[in-house]
Amino acid sequence: MKIRIHVTEKDIREGSTKHGYMRCLCCPIARAINRKLKPEYRAHVTEASVAIKLTEKPETWSATVVSMPVTKTIREFILRYDEKNSPVKVKPTNFIVEIPSTYLKSNDTPLFN
Repeated sequence: MKIRIHVTEKDIREGSTKHGYMRCLCCPIARAINRKLKPEYRAHVTEASVAIKLTEKPETWSATVVSMPVTKTIREFILRYDEKNSPVKVKPTNFIVEIPSTYLKSNDTPLFN
């Protein structure tokens, strides 16, 4: 299902630019996608892909259940957000991503079927 994801100022302010695994779980884009997911799933975002992972326990991750390449717009947002030694130069944005409805909260309506 294609849905619109909204990255807010709060996502940008509270997101992580730390390097390593946690950055992929806490960046503004991951935070925005996670709001759309059922509690048992979490987004893992890199410059190359968005992966939806099943979390059996908060500290335990299992295999990826779905993965998709990021768009040029998302990649540019990530790279600007992660720039070292510079203030954050990104603004709230939105984008469309396709995530199977199995992983989404039931209150989301599709943009397209």
